[in-house]
Amino acid sequence: MKTTRLELSETELNHIHVALVQRLSRLDHGPADMKDSISETEVLIDKIENLISDMSKPQIHVWDRKKIQSLKEGDLAPDAFGRLKKVKEIQYRRDDVNGLAFVGYTVEFGPNSTISNSMKEGRILRTVELSKYYTSAQIDAMENLAKSTF
Repeated sequence: MKTTRLELSETELNHIHVALVQRLSRLDHGPADMKDSISETEVLIDKIENLISDMSKPQIHVWDRKKIQSLKEGDLAPDAFGRLKKVKEIQYRRDDVNGLAFVGYTVEFGPNSTISNSMKEGRILRTVELSKYYTSAQIDAMENLAKSTF
């Protein structure tokens, strides 16, 4: 069986979800021999709901030393809201007292403005968007889990 990977937006997934719910409603009122179709439709609805939920969560950014050291003007980097924007300037790049690399940079934030941000090696970038879904303690736990994994 050949599989094809589809790239769908959240809006497109929402349209598919509505269509499947409508289909399920019609099947529910149909003959008894449609029970298999009902089960298959319910499974599809669950999968799409999970995809929509995953798409609405913010991306988690964690950079390694190589990426921090190689960041330059023109590259894409997350702003304070977690959106990837073009780097306008590298403000500083150093190692902390524990030897972890960090970089401060500014990214585009509209036609005539920039916004500053920084990334530290092996640390999750705590964005405004990320804080809508996770508490600081949960992010700390994710970082600790990542440290123990590497």
